[in-house]
Amino acid sequence: MVYTPEEKRKMENVLQAFAQYTASSPDFDMVYSEKVGYVRMITAECADAIYFVIDDFESLVDMFCMDIVADAVQTALHNDPDIENSDMDYDAIRAEIQVYIDRIDEKYRSQAEDIANRHILLDSCDPRLP
Repeated sequence: MVYTPEEKRKMENVLQAFAQYTASSPDFDMVYSEKVGYVRMITAECADAIYFVIDDFESLVDMFCMDIVADAVQTALHNDPDIENSDMDYDAIRAEIQVYIDRIDEKYRSQAEDIANRHILLDSCDPRLP
């Protein structure tokens, strides 16, 4: 995939912001190919050679937000198998996501925050969702 120079800069900035998260995850890795663009490779033992080409900045931010929410839900379910969606601590999840969003370059941060907020509101069935 050929990205515009600006889109590639934005995506590189997001990857840098989430680099610690990516490095600490045993479940996936991100690679770049001149032929296809940014690729998310699933490395979890239960996966058989699954990969996804990341189309754009928005998809990349959304992917990381989904991962953080999924990690939090998985941890909560591990700690309490009977936990309900309404009992999840979505403020803590928002705070964790915000740590990474704050690392994104200021000129892209607002757009990333909009994506993250839209995502977390949907996942939590938050009544603040328009």
